[in-house]
Amino acid sequence: MKKFLFFFILFVCHTYDSRSQDTAPVTANRFSISSGCGPCIESLPELEEIAELYKDTLAIVSISIDPPKSWKAFVEKRQMKGNQWNELRKAGTGLAMSYGVKGYPHYVLIAPDGKIQSIWGGYGKGSLLKKLKEEINIGIN
Repeated sequence: MKKFLFFFILFVCHTYDSRSQDTAPVTANRFSISSGCGPCIESLPELEEIAELYKDTLAIVSISIDPPKSWKAFVEKRQMKGNQWNELRKAGTGLAMSYGVKGYPHYVLIAPDGKIQSIWGGYGKGSLLKKLKEEINIGIN
């Protein structure tokens, strides 16, 4: 079954174990995050809930703009699971520029056919579940 990809953005990226990850052929939901971003941190429990509930429908990638050392410490402290990437570039370049990132958190929903379905930013409690319910039929109550 093909999945939607949900990126919590930020970009070639490097995975937590220091492998390079070319994002071009990836179809996922991207989510951008910075460890100094309050709304990014507030959204993590909801994002983790979505990742668990809809693991057969969504592939979620969190992409950070933080320096590698602080990014890895943040991932470890928060015990973040799944796809954790870091662009290792300055904000406003790479994927951030490609996806029009102006602030954080920033979300990109990519359909299984590889086309961008939706891009949005900001966070309020329950907003991720609501937005995904609007965008795709994954049985969110």
